Amino acid sequence: MTPGKERRPPLERRLILSFGILSLGTGMSTSVLAVYLVRQLHASAGAFGVTMSLAALCGMVSGPLAGRLADNGSARRTYAGLVCTMAVATGLLAVVNAWTAFVLICLLFICGRGSGAVMGALVRREVPADRRVRYRAMVKTVSNAAMLIGLSLGGVVLSLDSRPLFRTAFVVEALTLCTAGFLVATAPRGTPQPRPADAPSGQSAGAGAAPEPGKPGRRMVYRDGRFLGLAGLNAFLLLYSSVFSVALPLWISAQASSLLWLVSVVSALNIGVVLLLQVPVSKNLSGAVAAVRAGRRGGILLGAGLAMFAAAGAVHGTGPKVAAIILLGLLVAGGEVLYSAASWELVYTLAPAESVGEYQGVYNMGLDVSMLVAPALFGWLAADRHTAAWLVMAGLFVTCALALGPIAGRGPQPDPSDAEPDRDVAEAVR
Repeated sequence: MTPGKERRPPLERRLILSFGILSLGTGMSTSVLAVYLVRQLHASAGAFGVTMSLAALCGMVSGPLAGRLADNGSARRTYAGLVCTMAVATGLLAVVNAWTAFVLICLLFICGRGSGAVMGALVRREVPADRRVRYRAMVKTVSNAAMLIGLSLGGVVLSLDSRPLFRTAFVVEALTLCTAGFLVATAPRGTPQPRPADAPSGQSAGAGAAPEPGKPGRRMVYRDGRFLGLAGLNAFLLLYSSVFSVALPLWISAQASSLLWLVSVVSALNIGVVLLLQVPVSKNLSGAVAAVRAGRRGGILLGAGLAMFAAAGAVHGTGPKVAAIILLGLLVAGGEVLYSAASWELVYTLAPAESVGEYQGVYNMGLDVSMLVAPALFGWLAADRHTAAWLVMAGLFVTCALALGPIAGRGPQPDPSDAEPDRDVAEAVR
């Protein structure tokens, strides 16, 4: 091995490959699911919408439960079991009727959200503290690239509009899910990061008192007011994830319908920025202080991006509107890169190591909450021709970003697996 070069452990490599394969299949099926149910299985659009909302609610509940299961057992087996269940459910979509498909969609959300929480526990156990955020950035970059490929393949299926081809797409995704689960389940065991039970006597673990050996996960996340406050801020800030899929299309449709082509351009711009910058920005982000600072900057950029809706509505002429919307896309993309990295580090820093899966599941509930709220909220904002509502929304984003430091409060006691203890989070408030 070349001196100075560190070979990535097998499980780390397989995790990245697994998430990439999973995203490829998910991107393909996501793009065709609604059309398949409505056009091929003759389900009503209303029933599909209700099912998606119900599935999101099911996913909210499953994340903490799956995370807790991973905390108290084998995270690898839990992850593989959830992904393989998704494979079976996806394959069945090709042969069942519409109502059974709705049940399977709920099951897919349950397992999908659960696997996201378990991934947090896996990374915490297998990746050293100084590389976790960068590793999550690499996972996100690979997953986004694979998702783009999957969406493109789904577009081909939609353009041909053939029922056998739709069914083939679901079978192919089922195979990719099986492969993703198999890669993790059969990976050679590496050197796991020390758990709090392995710490010397009297040393605190994670954010609270050390649990008794052999009883991980005794600390309940629902009693951790500081973390719940952080999860609440995260749920609000994650509204940015619906800007390009919900807010921008609705706003352009209502106020500048001739510019609908910009939706695809700005969405592609966002993906490109994230693919290029997520890993470099995350490379040296370590510790709660750095995470709070990055989260603040990211939230301010997100707020500035939302303020550009007001600016685009106030200017006249096609050129200025296009420029404002492109600037909006760049600001939101920059905010996403910074806030994502900060969010990952804050979870690993503030969650007790023995309960990181459960904490990750609760934290990830923010995405489901934002997806439930975003359509109605952004629909109302898009229909409002006054700029004040968008400016208020931008101000709320900035306020939440600035509140990250006070909500995080005191930094946790040093994790025994971390090479260097973090400084007090309160330093970031100054």
